[in-house]
Amino acid sequence: MKLNNRGWGTKDLIISGVVIMILLLIVVFNVNRLYKSLELEQTASSPYTKINEKVEDKIEKRKKYTNTENEDNNEQPNDNTEDNPNYELSEMDLEYYKNYETRLQDSTRKYIIDTNYQVNGEQDLINLNDLIDGGYISELHDINDNSICNGYSIVQLLEDNRISIKPYIICTSYKTEGV
Repeated sequence: MKLNNRGWGTKDLIISGVVIMILLLIVVFNVNRLYKSLELEQTASSPYTKINEKVEDKIEKRKKYTNTENEDNNEQPNDNTEDNPNYELSEMDLEYYKNYETRLQDSTRKYIIDTNYQVNGEQDLINLNDLIDGGYISELHDINDNSICNGYSIVQLLEDNRISIKPYIICTSYKTEGV
């Protein structure tokens, strides 16, 4: 019986390397496509996306209102329209600020879990700036003048050792009830 003693040659090495490179390119392409589709689904399904789009539209309207020059005829929009920046808070505005309260509450909860936070006494106060510094939430901006809002969460230890979190935000145009 005659055995092939050639072993693993250069030709075999090049062919297997090319096959591995082609498979690797296919895998990288598919993983990239998967992550892009997940990212699109996540942004489309985010509970904040729809509200943020409405808010951006409203901010643009207010910018147009404040930038228009009506000096010649001194016309002002009707006081009961959303185009007037002095208009009382609408449902959309309230939804925007309630969204901030929810984000502050969720961020506080994540902060408590991540840091194994222990409530000292019956209740503690966690400042918004601490959450921003820790990367748990981004700055909150007022819808009317884009100024930075302040805030805090009161963390309360309940009788059954559960934790209650009550968020409070303070913006130029809005304050959470009870502040």
